[in-house]
Amino acid sequence: MPDEAPIVNRVVEKNLIDTIDLSELCANASFVELPIKQFLFEGNILREKHFRETLNTHDWSAYRDKHVAIQIPTDIIVPAWASLLIATHLHPYAETVCEGDLTVLKTLVYHNAIQVLDMTPYKDRRVVIKGCSQDVPPSAYLFLVRRLQPIVKVLTYGEACSSVALYRNR
Repeated sequence: MPDEAPIVNRVVEKNLIDTIDLSELCANASFVELPIKQFLFEGNILREKHFRETLNTHDWSAYRDKHVAIQIPTDIIVPAWASLLIATHLHPYAETVCEGDLTVLKTLVYHNAIQVLDMTPYKDRRVVIKGCSQDVPPSAYLFLVRRLQPIVKVLTYGEACSSVALYRNR
């Protein structure tokens, strides 16, 4: 059997379609949950003096360049200032700080990354938002569509070879 020529995707080769893969946007990001329980007296009572002492002795450098979610269980009553005080300790080290779980944190980080993403390369272009990106919050796709829709010629979702049409500028 003669050697067969490799299959070439000429659409992609001619750069007629731009693909955005959201998983690449925050690929090097490190996401961490910080349970507030570790700073509470017996893990469930906030005594201000004890709380402040444990915060002051904690190694905050472990959160350098990380995105941190301060996790507060729903079964513990904690005053609003508690997470704010933790945030002041994280500020010199962490990239991002929020209150919630990893889903809330990732949503915030992706939203911020999409907000500052340069959209000029996509002006009047055909753009595919790559589907099935791992570990990307669903709302990140919504944020991206909102940014792209006013500037693109065509917007689709999936893969260049089989995508779903989302928007066409007429």
